[in-house]
Order: sequence, then C-alpha cells, then structure tokens
Amino acid sequence: MNRKYFVTVKTRALVKTVALLLSLALCLSFTTLITVAAEATNVTDLRFEIANAVPGETIALNAEVYELEAPLYIPDGVSLQGDSGTIIQASATNFTRDEIAITGGLRYPIIITAGDTTISDLTVKGPASNYIDGILALGGELTLLNVIITDIHKVAVVDGMQIGTAVSTDTGDINLTIKDSTISNFNKNGIYYKGSGTLTVTDSVITGIGETDITAQNGILVGGGTAVITGNTISEFEYEDYGLTEWNRQALAIDIWNDAVAIITNNTFSHDDYGVLIEEDEVGNALVINNSFSDIFHDNIVADSIGGGAVYTDDDAYDSYDNDDIYPVVTAASITRPIVIAIGNEILLEYTITPSAAEAASSLAWKSSDNGVISVDVDGKITVVTAGIATITLTITPDISFLTSDQLEEFAVETELLLTVVDWQSLLPSETTEQSEESEQSGDFVDVKKSDWFHDDVAYVVNRNLFTGTSDTSFSPDLPMTRGMFVTVLGRYYNVNVSGYGGVSFDDVSISQYYAPYIKWAAENGIVKGYGNGLFKPDDPVTRQDMAVIFARFAAFAGYQLNEVRSIKQFADARLVNDYAVNAVNLLYAAGLINGKDANRFDPLGRSTRAEVAAVLHRFINAVE
Repeated sequence: MNRKYFVTVKTRALVKTVALLLSLALCLSFTTLITVAAEATNVTDLRFEIANAVPGETIALNAEVYELEAPLYIPDGVSLQGDSGTIIQASATNFTRDEIAITGGLRYPIIITAGDTTISDLTVKGPASNYIDGILALGGELTLLNVIITDIHKVAVVDGMQIGTAVSTDTGDINLTIKDSTISNFNKNGIYYKGSGTLTVTDSVITGIGETDITAQNGILVGGGTAVITGNTISEFEYEDYGLTEWNRQALAIDIWNDAVAIITNNTFSHDDYGVLIEEDEVGNALVINNSFSDIFHDNIVADSIGGGAVYTDDDAYDSYDNDDIYPVVTAASITRPIVIAIGNEILLEYTITPSAAEAASSLAWKSSDNGVISVDVDGKITVVTAGIATITLTITPDISFLTSDQLEEFAVETELLLTVVDWQSLLPSETTEQSEESEQSGDFVDVKKSDWFHDDVAYVVNRNLFTGTSDTSFSPDLPMTRGMFVTVLGRYYNVNVSGYGGVSFDDVSISQYYAPYIKWAAENGIVKGYGNGLFKPDDPVTRQDMAVIFARFAAFAGYQLNEVRSIKQFADARLVNDYAVNAVNLLYAAGLINGKDANRFDPLGRSTRAEVAAVLHRFINAVE
C-alpha cells in the first residue's frame, strides 16, 4: 500500500489534527482546507483509499489493471483519476455481482456512485461472460471525462429489467455528464438516464454491436429530465431482422420518453435502424437540428403518437405516424435589398425563410443599428430618414415552449442587410455654379491627401464642376458611386439639356428624382439599357465592368475616338467579366483609362468608388478633348 500526500504526514487523522491546530493558533476567520491526494497501486489499496476518503479527495490510479471480484462503491464527493491507460475490470471468473435495486428493477454494476463524483482517464470493462452493467449513479452528480466503457455483455431479463447497460442512473435529481468518452460493445443500452436533472453527453463516441438479435438496443435512452446531446458519433444500432417495421423491435440511436426534454445537435448518426425516436404514447419533447444522418434503415426522426409533446427539426427524413407533431425550424434567412433607397421612402422589406413552413412556429424581430438613418417597425417596414449607413437585422426565434430563454437565443437565426443612404442631390454641383478660385478646394479635403493616387483626379473633376465634396471639408473618395449619379455626371459633362427629357424610361426611376432626365437621355441614346423587366436600379452602386460599358457607349454616342496606348491585359479574374462587358473593359484598359487592382485582378463586380470614377473621368476627358 502506497500513499502520497501534498502535506507530509503519516496518517489521515494527523492531517486533520494539524489542520485544526493551525486554524486555532492563527485565529483565522475562514476555514482552511488541506486537500489530501491518495494513490492506489492495486485493488486492495483502491478499496482502502475509497473507504477512508473524505469529500473532495481524488484518488490517483497508477496501476495498469485493477481486477475486481466485487463491485466498487464510491461515496459522495470522492473521485477517481486514471492515466488514460488504466483499466478497471470485473474478473471473468471470480466477480460476484451485487443486486442494486433502483426504480423499476435491479442493476448489476461494476461501479456504483452515491453522490458527486468525477471519473476520468480510465477504462471500465466487463467480464468476458456473464450479464453485468457498467456504472450506476444513485444520486448527486456523476461526471465521466475521457472514460472508455466496454464489454458490458450478456443481456438477461432480471426482475423485468434487461441487463447490459454501460452507464445508468436511478430516478430523482441526478445529473450525469459524459464528455470525450467512448462507450462500445454493450448488449443493451449505452446510456440509460432516468433522473429528473440533466444529462449532458458531448464529444463522445457511442457504438452498438451492429446487427444483433437483441431487441430495442439503444445508444442513449432518456427517461426523464433534460438531455443535452451534442457533438457525438452514435452508430451501429441495428436489429438483425430488417423485415420488421415496428420501432419497438428495432435498434435506436436515441430514445426519448417519459416527459423528457432533449436538445440534440451536431451529432453524427450512421448505420442505425432509427436516429431519434419519441416513444408511443409518451410526452417527449426534442429539438433535433444540425445533425448528420447516413445509412439510417428506417427514419432519421420518429414521433410515434406523442401524448402532447413535439419535435422541432431541420431534417426532412422523419415520420410522425399518428399525428403531425413534428415541426420544421428555420435554417437560413435573407432580406431582399430594396430597388430604390431614397430619403423619405417607406418600404416594407421582403425576406425569405428556409424552410418557409418554419415561419409559422417562429417569432420575428426587426432592428436597425441607427434609427436616425433608417428606422424599422415590428413588421419590417423601414423609413429612410437621412443620409448615412444603417444595418437592418432580422432575428427569427423558434417558438419552442420547452426551451429556456438562453437556449432560444442560441438557436435563433439572424440575418443582416447593410443599407447606405446617400443624398446624391446634395453632392451634385449646382447647374448655375460658376467655376472660381474658391472652387479649387481639393487641397482642403481632409480625406484627399497629396500622396493619394487619386489626388490630382479629384482636384480636376471638382475644378471642372463635375463633382463637389460631400461636405466643405470631405470628398468621401471611398463612397460607392450609384448608377443614377454616374449617368448624371456624364450628362452634365455633355451639357445635356434636361428639359427635352421628360418622363421616365424605367419603372423604378421616379420622375421626381434628380437623375430621372439624365437616365432618360442615356437610355434613348443607347448609353444605358437597364436590367430588363423595366428596371434600372439607379440607387445601386455602379460596378467596375458597368462603368466601363457606360463609358464605352458614351464615347461611341458622342463620337469620341479612344486610341490604344497599351496592349490588352489578361486579368486573373477575366472569367468573371460578363460577356456584354468584355469588349468595353478591353477598350478602356487599352486606352489607358481604367486599371486593374492587386494580384492582377480587374474585380469586375466590385463597386466603383467616387475616387475611381473621378480618375477614369479625368483620363477620359484628357483622351477625347
């Protein structure tokens, strides 16, 4: 027998005496706890240490194998710590089973825990023959960390209860946590939880024995309380007679019954007769989402005559048999961007929920990041207030009564839409503004430095009265240029007489908007063509490839000759340029009007910024004048 202490003393009694004397001598106002850690090198040591352990003590198992001839009883507050290679096994020839009476029958366990216990880094094995159970929790909290439980053999019916369960509990307020563990080669149930507390199984592997003549073999059987089952692999639960269709003759990966609630997420199920089942005439409730099912013989999810419970799932391979108490949950959502976002507009946002049937069992909440820019009401109607940027968020929360508020928040689906509102009219130069010395303001823009590549371009277009700043001191070079604004700039450069272009050419262009006559002029002269179905999308940012197309068409309309000053370049993302834009992109690049970006990209679908349009317009004017 070998004992090791954090404090060097010879007996447990002396430790307690010293601790008491020290406490009294120092007149401490708090209780001083001295933790005693013990080592056990053989079964005799192990039983001795367990019998003499105090609550909070962990016994280190440093032998390779502990062969038991009788069950191991672990009292409340005592824990076992192995070294990953440690094995506790029932003797194949001399193990004497103890009958442990629990609610509904008897158990024949190898290890019994009575209260708060942690068992970690060891293997629990049954004998090569004889019926037996693995670990039985009679109360408190049992935590299994990196534990292997295997060879729990021989099903037998004893007092109405089938034997051969790896981990089980009695009824009552018992919490069972299993993490990073492996349960395999058992004949009946991997985990049988009957408590009214919480079962938590995470990141573990539970493997059945494949095709077997054992009826109703289960990976995890939940008969009460709340179960959180996530990140596990649960497989090989198969009954040998596949001709049978009744679920109670089949093997089940997870079985929920007796008023239990289960949250089953991010698990992998394979080679099982059924994935998740709520038993006949039982009130079970389950949320089953984000799981992977493969090679399931019957159904991924079954709700058989639920007596008031429900299953919420994102899986469509289910069967509800006698009722329809299986409900879909939202897996994805998106908000449709409005065609026109103009100050003063009120727009009822459109959205898409996947699957659409899940909306009936969900609650929707809308929110704006800045109500001063865009406000949104409970129905998703936005009001565009002023220029700025706001994010509209739609949160879809499942209406599931058996989940807590924190759980509902965890499983909610959220989607966002970023909207930019620009008062483009205020950015346009006045028709009557005269160029003067005071208009040479590019040097005064705080966001346009002389070292910026676009400095000279901004100075030019501002002094030509084609652009103004977004304020007296800012140009906002990175702000996206909209299609309506871009066409307006070209029209003003060409000195279009807008009085000759009343009405509109596209359904989504309001006649009251400043860009309406310029878009009509551009459409009538073949400079723009729109998106079809009467749409121009004037408030969308103009893409780089569309900027090239519109410049090329404008040059052709105005009779400007664009001379080639360099060879056409093959960009790395050339395949992304739409067919209608290829010639225009090549023309403007060869004429030296438009350049690529880093990594030899053209970025055809990227947004054109005010700085980029100013630069191309400056080069264009220099090329044609």
